[in-house]
Amino acid sequence: MTSGVQTWDGLQGQPGYRWSMTIDDRTLAVLVAEWVGKRLADRPAQWAGDPTIRLEPRRYGLVYPEHIRLDVAWFKDQLRTYGIELATSIAYPSEITAQQSQVRVATARFRDADVTSVIGFFEPVYGVLFTTQATQDRYRPEWIVTGYAANDTMVIGKLMDQMQWSQAFGIGPIGVPVEGHVHNQDDVYRWGTGRAPEDAIVAGSLCNPMWLFLIGAQLAGPNLTPETFESGMFSWTPCCGRWQGHITLGNQAMSFGRHGILPWVDYNADEDITEKWWDLQTTGTDEINLTAPGVYWKLEGGRRYLPGEIASGEPAMFVKDGAVSSIPEYPPNETPPSYPPPNRA
Repeated sequence: MTSGVQTWDGLQGQPGYRWSMTIDDRTLAVLVAEWVGKRLADRPAQWAGDPTIRLEPRRYGLVYPEHIRLDVAWFKDQLRTYGIELATSIAYPSEITAQQSQVRVATARFRDADVTSVIGFFEPVYGVLFTTQATQDRYRPEWIVTGYAANDTMVIGKLMDQMQWSQAFGIGPIGVPVEGHVHNQDDVYRWGTGRAPEDAIVAGSLCNPMWLFLIGAQLAGPNLTPETFESGMFSWTPCCGRWQGHITLGNQAMSFGRHGILPWVDYNADEDITEKWWDLQTTGTDEINLTAPGVYWKLEGGRRYLPGEIASGEPAMFVKDGAVSSIPEYPPNETPPSYPPPNRA
């Protein structure tokens, strides 16, 4: 059970033996294709930084890491169901030194292909290099946030070249922050230990996978085997996020097995998204408890969508009316129960 990026191929290649807390590449690709097809389509790229690009119908470029086997042909097929063809796509290398030279090639290719809108399945370091190079080359397209490798977190958004990221919008699993709370994993850690975690990133990465493992181990019954663990996980009732009307950070929708939303047996927990756009002018506290300018505004009060539920029509990006960057307290249906803390001696 992991919280890092897992591939769909990896999970399906070891069914019942490999499980993921975070959304896998193919499940995310389903959501990205549906969102792009229904929400953006070939309408004018009105949120690009370059005024001339804003007048053009959207033409999409895809960037992704070569070491993660994103099935690009399959993703293209998903886009075609909405009448969309990629103008170009490019895979970037895993070595950072190679990335530094490759971003020049990527920017030139995207510009030559008249790409108005970049679909970013990229990791943080490459995102920083790519957006910096784009500014140096005076290329200012729309940047479509996908949530891949947590690129929809505030902490990563602040690292990007801000001239570019001011045109960043899209989707991702990360929910609405609650003021005074880092995330629900941090809340539980503080409740259990009486102190803040020494490393908020590690605490957030470790707690949820451990909780999910314990759920599977308990539901497996007295004879714990890979088969009984799988049976237990598949019997677990879908929870949180869209399943229960939750919107807050750390309470994304989770389920395993088959629940009518994906055409395969699901071995990763996360499966819903919220729409968002980047705002450098607003100050907020990010996912590792740092307060600084830069937040994502979530549309429609942080409303979340499962695959197949995304509405048609262009979203209200870069409009604060109806959007939230944080909320003052947990909603009633997400307020944690109050238990006496464990003996900390």
